Amino acid sequence: GDDEGCRWVAIRHDDRHVHLVVTLARQDGKRASIDNNYDRIKDACHDVEKRYGLKRTGDGDGTATEWATRGEVEKFKRLAAARLDEKELAQAAKKLAAVPNPLDPTRPIPAVWDPQVPRHRLREIVQEVAAGSGSVEEFLANLGRLQKGGEGLGDGLVLKTRLSGLEGNLGEVTGYSVGLRSFTDPNTGQPIMYGGGKLDRQLALPRLKQQHGWALTPARPVTDSTLPKTEIPIAAAGTAPADMKGRNPAVDESTPASLRLKLRQLADRAAGESTTSTEYFERLKGYGVEVKPRFIHIPGRQHEIDGYSVALKGHYNKGGDDLKWLSGSKLDSDGHLSLPRLEAAWGSPGGATGGPAPIGVPDAVEVLEEATKATTKAVRRLDKIAAGAPDPTGVADDVARSAADLLRKTAAVFEPPTKPGPLTDAARAYDRVQRPPRAVRIQRSRAGADLSLGAIGLGMLTVLKSEEAQKRIMFLMATKMLIETIAELRSSQQRLEAAQAARSTVKHLDLAVDRVVDSTLKAGTPEFYRDIVRKDVKEGAMAALGRPVTSQSVKAAPLEEDRKHPRGRGR
Repeated sequence: GDDEGCRWVAIRHDDRHVHLVVTLARQDGKRASIDNNYDRIKDACHDVEKRYGLKRTGDGDGTATEWATRGEVEKFKRLAAARLDEKELAQAAKKLAAVPNPLDPTRPIPAVWDPQVPRHRLREIVQEVAAGSGSVEEFLANLGRLQKGGEGLGDGLVLKTRLSGLEGNLGEVTGYSVGLRSFTDPNTGQPIMYGGGKLDRQLALPRLKQQHGWALTPARPVTDSTLPKTEIPIAAAGTAPADMKGRNPAVDESTPASLRLKLRQLADRAAGESTTSTEYFERLKGYGVEVKPRFIHIPGRQHEIDGYSVALKGHYNKGGDDLKWLSGSKLDSDGHLSLPRLEAAWGSPGGATGGPAPIGVPDAVEVLEEATKATTKAVRRLDKIAAGAPDPTGVADDVARSAADLLRKTAAVFEPPTKPGPLTDAARAYDRVQRPPRAVRIQRSRAGADLSLGAIGLGMLTVLKSEEAQKRIMFLMATKMLIETIAELRSSQQRLEAAQAARSTVKHLDLAVDRVVDSTLKAGTPEFYRDIVRKDVKEGAMAALGRPVTSQSVKAAPLEEDRKHPRGRGR
C-alpha cells in the first residue's frame, strides 16, 4: 500500500453527510502532518465536490462574521432578565431565537448576528465611528464622546487606550478597547472590555490605520519654533503680489465638499476649545489635521503668522504628490475660520468664535452628488479590472472594503436610528463581502479613498428631507450598481458566500430605492401604478449613470447557502 497513507474509517449517518476518522500514524511509522489542516481539508473537499458535482461547502477563508458564543448569549439573557419587563424580555428572546438546524431540528443554531449581544453591538458602533472619521485621532476622540452615553448605549460606552512604552514612540496610542457600562464582570463589577482586534480583526488599530489611510502621512509637532513655512514669493515692496492676495498657492481649488465640511467641522471644534493660535494649531493636530501656516514676508515680521491651510491625512491632490490643502479662510463662505477673525474672537469678551455653521441643503446636495460620482468612478475601475486590467495593488479589495463605510453612513443618514430599515439590513448583509481573506492586507487606493470620503461627508449630514429624493435615488442606484459589480467580482474569484452576501445587499438596496420612490407618491396610490413608477425611475437612473438595467442587473439565481457545522465560528 501507500507508506505515507493513514488508516481511516468512514461512517455514513444519512444521505447528507459522512464522518471520517483518520489516525495520525502513517504506514511507515511517521506522524502525519496536520499543519494548516483546515485549509488543506477545505481544498480537498472542494476538489471532491467539483469532481462529483456535489453541493459546494463554505469557503473557509476567514471572512464570515464571528458568531455569538453561547456564553455571550446566556449572559445577555441573564442581564436582560434583571432589567427588562416581561414584554421586553419576550421581544429580546425572540430576537435571540435561533435559526432552524437542518441537521437536528431539536438543537437550533444560535443567531449568527445579533446587535443586542454586547460584542456585536460594540462592533457596529466602532465600525460606524471609523467610517465617519478622517484620522486615528478623530476616531479615538469620537469614541471618547460616546462615553457620555448615547441612544441604545445604556449607561454609555467605556474606552481605554494602550500607549507605547518604547523609546522614540513613547506615549503613542498603539491600541484601544471598548466596553459597555451595563455589561460587567460579576466578580469585579467592572465593564467587560473588548480590544479592537477581538471585535473584528479589521478593527485592530494598525489595520484601521492602514485601510483608512490614516497612517500615510506622519503627524508633525506644531509649535512656534517648528512650524513649516509656506513658499510664497516676497514682493519687492514687502507685500504679497496682487494675484496672491487672499489666496494660498498650496490650496487645491477643487477641494471636494465632503473634505471641506470635515475640515470645517474639526476646525470649528478646535477653535471653540482654544484661546490662541498656537493652542488652536495644537488642537487641530490632536484631531489628526495637518497644518501649514502662512508667514508674513515683511522684513522684521517674518516669524508672524497671518493665515494657515489644513489637510487630512490620506487625501491627496490630483497629482498625488501632496496633500489636498484648503485655506482656513475658505473653510466657510463667511470666512469666520480665517486666522484674523479667530484671533479677534479670542480677544473679545467671552472669546466666542461664532460656533460651527450648519450644513445647508446646497452642501448636502453637493455631498450626495460627489458620493454618486465617486461610486460610478469605482464601478468603472472595477469594470476595467473585470475586463482583464492588472490590479497589482488590490484596488478591487480596497473598493469593496470602502463600500462598507459608504453603506454604514448611508443607513445612518437616510434612516432614523429609532427606525432601522432596508439600508441598515444592507450594511449588515454586506459585512462578509468587504472582509478580505486571512492572509490579504488591503492597500489604500484613490478609488477607495474617494468612497471613504463620500462616507465621511454623508456622516456629517442629518436625515435628509424629501426634497432631495431625486439625488437620493441617483446615489442609491449608483451604490446598488457598485454592489452588483462587486458581486460579479466575488463570483469570478470563487468567493461564493461573499457573492451571495453581495446579492442579498442588492435586494435590500432595491427595497430602499422603492421606499424613496414611494415617498414621492401620494397616499393611496394603487400598487400597480407604484410598480410602474418604480421601474421607470430605476431605468431612468441607470441610464443616466451610463449602465442599462438589462445588461448589468444581477439576475443569477441565488447561490445555495453553505452547510457549515452549527458550532463552527469565524470560518
